[in-house]
Amino acid sequence: MKGRIAKADNPSVEIDAAIKCAEKNGYCWWGSAKNAVYADNIIIFQTKNSSGAFGVLYVSDIFEEENISDDDFKLHRPHEWRNSRRFGRYYKITGGITKFIPREEILRENGSELRTTDLRTGVKVRI
Repeated sequence: MKGRIAKADNPSVEIDAAIKCAEKNGYCWWGSAKNAVYADNIIIFQTKNSSGAFGVLYVSDIFEEENISDDDFKLHRPHEWRNSRRFGRYYKITGGITKFIPREEILRENGSELRTTDLRTGVKVRI
């Protein structure tokens, strides 16, 4: 499986909430940086934790924040999340898995070891 790294403060809770929202509403908006680019999957690491990923979210598209209507945004976000738009782009999440994946099992796109210095959002990886 190939994807790009994304980060979350509380990944297990946030991944579960996104998956449940997508199951209930068809998809969920997951915020990312203004320079985020499309990937079929985003591999979620915890902010300031290099031990491994906490799950994978499946992506169908990515949108600029200003191209998402208020109604769409509110309907496709978990109720427990703030509805403030604090990110520049949003991944359209259609599902995913919550599962811890040790960093040693995740490689850079070129097959090299994923080092702690590589743990930046947007880095291409494969599991």
